[in-house]
Amino acid sequence: MNEYFAVLLAILFVVLAFLIAFRKGVIGILASGGALAAGFAVFLLSFAYLSPLSQTYLGVALSWQVMLGASFVLALAVSVPLRIVLTKVLKGFFNPDTPFHRFVDGSVGALLSLIPSLVGVFIFFSCLRVAGTVQELAYIDALTQKQIGITSELPTFPLSATWRNGIERLPYIPDLLDKVDPISRRASRNVAAFILASRGAMLRDFLLERKETSAFMGSSRWAEITADERISQILKRQDWIALVLSSPVKTLANSPSANPDLTRLVLEPALKDFIATLQEQIPGNKAGSVTP
Repeated sequence: MNEYFAVLLAILFVVLAFLIAFRKGVIGILASGGALAAGFAVFLLSFAYLSPLSQTYLGVALSWQVMLGASFVLALAVSVPLRIVLTKVLKGFFNPDTPFHRFVDGSVGALLSLIPSLVGVFIFFSCLRVAGTVQELAYIDALTQKQIGITSELPTFPLSATWRNGIERLPYIPDLLDKVDPISRRASRNVAAFILASRGAMLRDFLLERKETSAFMGSSRWAEITADERISQILKRQDWIALVLSSPVKTLANSPSANPDLTRLVLEPALKDFIATLQEQIPGNKAGSVTP
């Protein structure tokens, strides 16, 4: 049940919006949903194209932090005034003098609320995937430390990553999210995970012995990628988003031979089993927590 907590929250949100629209009307919900959809679209487009445009026309490469901040400001600049405009337009559309007024609440209004509710759920899932990816990579980095389980508590697998995996068990959802979410694409984040895992002897050896991870972990590409100066600097900074967005990671993730398998791979079971083996080797040790 734990892994589907985020899904249950999303269902609760949809039901709540449905009931509000049924009793109080759907105008506010439709206006908010339309503004959120437009703002999120602007955010995604800005995040995807600001850096390439800046490099092409200004010769400046933007960091993901700058792109994130600029994209958020642009999204707000679109969504806030659009929310006001949509509210006025919809009030006129559902005015008591129009034939559409009967659709503003009741069963029809409640059904109309499903569209903006799903927009909100989609944004919620996207944000949770990013959080899960960042915390999962921080978790893997913690597992590669030499003192793991000896001078520190064993970290527990982050809940956000567990909830993310629950979301990705839903049909069609992970493929759709992969198309719009640049940070948490499954192939890219798994490449980043193996880069991190390759730096820890115990974790690397454990993954080499597992059927679902041995072929990936045994690749010689990880040593080549970590030798790249850009990747080396990113690893020193522990900048996990920059790692996922880096060119070497994206190139390998988009490789036709590797992409399908990397997309299907879920590392949570293997990582939890690795912790279990450490607990067996070190009696009395217990799982703790890790912060990215």
